[in-house]
Amino acid sequence: MIQTLALIDKDYYQQFGWKQASLWAIEEPESSMHTTLEAQVVSFLAQLSTESDGRLQIIGTTHSDLMLQSSDTIVMNLPDEVLAMMPEVEWGKAIGLRNIIAHAYFGVSDQILWDVVQNKIPVLKQTVDRLMMSLDKQ
Repeated sequence: MIQTLALIDKDYYQQFGWKQASLWAIEEPESSMHTTLEAQVVSFLAQLSTESDGRLQIIGTTHSDLMLQSSDTIVMNLPDEVLAMMPEVEWGKAIGLRNIIAHAYFGVSDQILWDVVQNKIPVLKQTVDRLMMSLDKQ
């Protein structure tokens, strides 16, 4: 099903010349999956979200360690030239917060998390939007 949606998304993107990104929200894609299939889904979603000509952004909820580890790998392996395009993003702190949330869930400060949601994520979104617009012009 995910492959079918990806093909439709790519076809529509090309057919209409859309420049904006597609956004997929997937809730617990690992539900009722065997670990082997879960690994294939993780691999496919990672491939989709990192295609050089792609415009796909994936937001997912999960309880799967495998899915979380895969998302970590994608972020931690972003090319240096991509990171350099967004010097105002505090990548180390973002990764550190993810690690705290993933490994010390009950030790997360509500105040810090709320500050991130209110103040840091909007700035990150603006930064990514600017980057996407500059890439569209190229």
